[in-house]
Amino acid sequence: AAEQQAWREEKDWTATARPLHPLDESKLPWISEQRELLGDELPPDYSKYDPEDLKEYPEQRFAYELVKDHAHSTFSSDDSVAPLNMIVDGAGGCGKSFVLHCIVKEIKRAAELNGHMGVVVRVAAPTGSAASLIFGGTLHSFMWWNPTRPFNDFLEGSQQETDWQEFLRDLKYLLIDERSLN
Repeated sequence: AAEQQAWREEKDWTATARPLHPLDESKLPWISEQRELLGDELPPDYSKYDPEDLKEYPEQRFAYELVKDHAHSTFSSDDSVAPLNMIVDGAGGCGKSFVLHCIVKEIKRAAELNGHMGVVVRVAAPTGSAASLIFGGTLHSFMWWNPTRPFNDFLEGSQQETDWQEFLRDLKYLLIDERSLN
């Protein structure tokens, strides 16, 4: 056992690491076809999330209707509508993510009905696995934060700040899932 431990400590594991090779798209032509049709990112499919399924759950329906009314007011009015700050809480498996999907679908619909074509809603979560379940990104990527650099490197007036402001220009709603992980 001591001999194995010494061998493990001596071994330079980085020397044996191999980079991942990109997929050979010539052998899988459907990948190229899908990239041409969809771009690099697959659009989330919200079609299976029907707010009618919330009728049996009054609290979930209430949260959905509240955001729905706010979104339609936001996009149909020239006046500034006060921001909506809301927490949808509940035990695991009670349907919070389902409600979130219904809300995103409705926000996008309200925006399109009123001619807002930019990205008006973003969805984020603290971890990659949580983000993938909600068709979102991590909070770190949303904030353009690189954990290997000090946050102070994001200096006011920098090109990165300008790019980030452009990224957020049309954003009206930020939905964060899995707040218990924060």
